[in-house]
Amino acid sequence: MPNLELPETFSQKILPAAAVAEWRATMGPDLAVVVGTFDLLQPGNLALLLNARRRAQNTFVLLQPDRPGSSRNLTHHSVAERAEFLAHLRLIDGLSVWPTPHTADLLQALRPFSWITATSQVETEPGGNLLLRTAKQVIPEPDLPGCFTGEIHQALKSGATPIPLPPFFANLPPPPSPIPAIPPARRVTVNGCFDILHIGHLHLLRQAAAMGDELCVLINSDASVRHYKGPTRPVFHQACRRAALLAISGIRDVHIFDTDKPLELIAALQPALHVKGGSFEPDRVREEEELVSRWGGKIALCPLMEGYSSTAVIQRILKNVTP
Repeated sequence: MPNLELPETFSQKILPAAAVAEWRATMGPDLAVVVGTFDLLQPGNLALLLNARRRAQNTFVLLQPDRPGSSRNLTHHSVAERAEFLAHLRLIDGLSVWPTPHTADLLQALRPFSWITATSQVETEPGGNLLLRTAKQVIPEPDLPGCFTGEIHQALKSGATPIPLPPFFANLPPPPSPIPAIPPARRVTVNGCFDILHIGHLHLLRQAAAMGDELCVLINSDASVRHYKGPTRPVFHQACRRAALLAISGIRDVHIFDTDKPLELIAALQPALHVKGGSFEPDRVREEEELVSRWGGKIALCPLMEGYSSTAVIQRILKNVTP
C-alpha cells in the first residue's frame, strides 16, 4: 500500500473505536452516519455522502473491513487504502472501521446520530439491526439503479459502461462559466479524465494544490474520453466525475472540456502553474507550455504513482469479479 504520509488534518479523521467518544464530544448535535465499503467512490455512495452533508452538520463513515472471499463485499483496495482515500473528502469529518469487537460501544459513542442509507440496504446492511436500534432516526435515500459497487463491477465485466447518469447528478448545478476575475498570483490547474478516482489521483491533486493558492481541475468530457479511450469509457458520467472531484479537499473548482487538450480553459483561467502528471516529454507539453508562457505561467510536473490508474483499477476488477 502506498505511504502518502497523510497531513495531520487528514490522518486525524481516521479514528480507532476507543477514540470515537472523545471525537463525538467535539462535534455539533447533528451527526449523519454512512456505512459502506467505499471500494470505489461511485455515484451511489457519493450521493449518500452529499445527502448526509445536507442533512447534518457532520458526517461519520463506518468503513466495512476487508472480507476476502465474500462475493457481496469483494474489495479491490485494502481497508487502510480506502480509509486514506476517504480522509481526503471534505464531506467526511471522521471514520472508523466496523464491525469490531466493540461495535455496540462504537455506535453508543456516536449517539445521537442519523443513519443515512440506500432504501434497499435498510434491511440487508450487515449490522443494520444494531444501527436501527441505536440511531436517532433512519433516513432511507432512493436507490440509484445500477450504482451499487457490485452492479458497477458487473457492468464493467459485461462491457456495459458507461454507467447511465443517475437523475440525482443530472439535477446538480452545472459547471460554472470559467470567466475569472484577475487571476490569483498562484492559481494552479491540472487536467485529466479522473474517471475512477484512486490514491494515485490524490497524490497528484495534493501535490498540485500545494504548489499554489487555488487548484482548478480540468476534466475531459465524456465525448473527449471516448475519443481516445474507447466506447466503454468513461465508466462514470462527467457530472458524477465532477461531483466526486469537488468532494476532495483542496480543489477550488472543476471545469469540463470537449477537446483533446484544455487550451481554451487554460487561457481563460490563466494559471501561474499548469501541472502535468508524468515525466517531461517535450511534444506532450509543448502547446500548454507555449500558452501559459504568454502571461508568465509555467508547466510543473508531478511524477505518477506506478501501478495506479483508472485502467489498472478496471483491469483488477475484470480479473477478480465473476460473471
